Amino acid sequence: MKVKPVKNVNYCATTAKVINTIALDNCDNVQAAIVLGSQIIVGKDTNIGDVGVFFPIECKLSDTFLSSNNLYRHSEKNKDTEKKGYFEDSGRLRAVKFRGHKSEGLFMPMSCLDFIRNGLDLGPGQDFDELEGIPICEKYVIVRKSPTGNRQGKKALKRISRLVENQFRLHRDTAQLKKYVHFIKPDDIISITSKLHGTSAVFGNVLVKRKLPIRDKIARLFGVKVIETEYDLVYSSRNVVKNENFFVRPQYSFYDTNVWEEWSNKLHEFIPKGMSIYAEIVGYLSSGGAIQKGYHYGCDDSKSELYIYRITQTNVDGVVTELTRPEIDEFCTRNKLKATPLLYYGKAGELYPFLLHRDDWNGKFLEELIDDIGFGMGDTMCKMNNSEVPSEGIVLRVEGIYSPTPYKLKNYAFLERETKLLDAGEEDIEEAN
Repeated sequence: MKVKPVKNVNYCATTAKVINTIALDNCDNVQAAIVLGSQIIVGKDTNIGDVGVFFPIECKLSDTFLSSNNLYRHSEKNKDTEKKGYFEDSGRLRAVKFRGHKSEGLFMPMSCLDFIRNGLDLGPGQDFDELEGIPICEKYVIVRKSPTGNRQGKKALKRISRLVENQFRLHRDTAQLKKYVHFIKPDDIISITSKLHGTSAVFGNVLVKRKLPIRDKIARLFGVKVIETEYDLVYSSRNVVKNENFFVRPQYSFYDTNVWEEWSNKLHEFIPKGMSIYAEIVGYLSSGGAIQKGYHYGCDDSKSELYIYRITQTNVDGVVTELTRPEIDEFCTRNKLKATPLLYYGKAGELYPFLLHRDDWNGKFLEELIDDIGFGMGDTMCKMNNSEVPSEGIVLRVEGIYSPTPYKLKNYAFLERETKLLDAGEEDIEEAN
């Protein structure tokens, strides 16, 4: 069967095989299974080699899926009202521990999809968030509050985009290393950097449509060639280009302070034509609120800091090339800017050389990274935040001039903290913008 591309590879269902099982202390009826690099609590009847469906933490299972598999805690919502599950009405998959043992997702047998139709031809490694038009899962997000920046009662201005195709590119989703570690090869040149917990920002000095004066518009009507593009700084949050349109003031953020606009004013002199900078803004908003609760990164109240993790160069034809990590560091040093902390740069195989001759190199490489306290992993506390909160994790990037590939690896302690904040209904600035 043909499966549609997923909306978000980090919050979709994936058919996967059980790689290993682990007996757990004080657990008679359950065990741990390693699936896509994650530890999942499963029944004792689950065996190595079993193929099933994996769901990651903080995805939202659809009502149809939950009801058809009798997974709701309130039995009246289940297809078989005599059966009870363990999911609340939200359908959210949380980071939880069972008798002290972490569970990093949900693993179910392929039969969980029988409510669609029998005989689904889905081999291991198939991503999906819907099947035959039936929703299965999506990323869990808190419903937005009304933006404080709305200007009610004022006539809306017509929005005319000034963006030129293939010039400005938003932040791309970073895939989970656990899911794709098999793509890493020992000879790959990689960089490993600290993953900072703030809000994403992109600043690009790229070609945009020029606001034509009346004389140029008239000249164009008579066939005179006029210059219709120019280089200008475009900036965005993770999801929204803030100054995309002509005649409209840069968009307000969810909060009453546009931290992206503030940093664009500081950076415009450093960004040459064709260059785009991708960065994380951490600390506080100028209005005083925290960008991410508990994560100050040494900033004083009302102050923020910017850490660059990616730089691209886009030519007039829209072809993008990437700076390597050493080049990013050189750019930041020259312009007195900060880059995300570099933890390792070199061949992947040279990071843990004692693994090189193992047939299961990828799996063992991942295990070492997960527990590497030197990288802030192993559920350690974040030194950049006075060890008050868990380190978020790391980003491993496979270098390449045209298509370097980044992967993220988060600490479980950080995921637990995120779960508690979502439980309390606290919205993430990253999702709100």
